[in-house]
Amino acid sequence: MIKYYLAFSLYIFSNISYAAGYGGGEIKRFYVSSGGTVHFGLVTQLPNTCSSWGEHFKFDATTPGGKNMLSVVMSAKLANKTVNVWYTDSSAPGADQTNGCSGSAISTLTNIGIP
Repeated sequence: MIKYYLAFSLYIFSNISYAAGYGGGEIKRFYVSSGGTVHFGLVTQLPNTCSSWGEHFKFDATTPGGKNMLSVVMSAKLANKTVNVWYTDSSAPGADQTNGCSGSAISTLTNIGIP
């Protein structure tokens, strides 16, 4: 029984530390690059993110997890539903494309869900 408790505790703590930011909102726009990277932005910019032409988040849609996240992004956008997002902090928080936010500086999405 202790083994299961220990395994569960490790799982919980690893997920808590997985992302630096958390928030939610309505998806304003998204696009997928030819290399499989998805960029998207919410109507309201979340803390510790930057905005590169309206995109606040990115993730790799070529992985199985990325494909799942892309399905959630597309479903939420088409159904006009809000999403909850977990993400890493931007390297240029509060900036936009005119003062330091670029595709490499936007936050990386780690998890997404529809509430």
